[in-house]
Amino acid sequence: MAGRDEAWGRLKAWSEEPGSTAVLTDIDGTLAPIVPTPDMSEVPAELRELLRRLSERYLLVAGISGRKTEDAFDLIGLEDVVYFGNHGFEILRDGEVEVIPEALPYLERVQELERRAKEELAPRAPSSRRRASRPPSTTATRRPRSASGAWSS
Repeated sequence: MAGRDEAWGRLKAWSEEPGSTAVLTDIDGTLAPIVPTPDMSEVPAELRELLRRLSERYLLVAGISGRKTEDAFDLIGLEDVVYFGNHGFEILRDGEVEVIPEALPYLERVQELERRAKEELAPRAPSSRRRASRPPSTTATRRPRSASGAWSS
């Protein structure tokens, strides 16, 4: 009970000094319910209105997403909210997406991993050598071959 009382006390103190308080929230799974596909995701109108009201009162209101920063903006759509995308690697400021300076040393590595993942995990057309009776789900399954991470079909 003491933890809950302490949390409520902090929230009350922050609400009394909104000019020095930031409100940050995750988007997917927090503001927008988890859905079968990312394109089905939507932040309910009542939550967008709440964020709008908070942004008028608090120093900063930000939405954080693993999506592209522009996609995070599209989900909420409020100019007064700051958007962090790609798990915090990017920020949307004044309509421009900026890579966070601390992330720059990792950017090339992340882009290389993304390229390799797309190449390795891309769906492949079934080989003509495979038996026709084999279900498509098993022909496209890829399994790690070794602890080194090498893949085989």
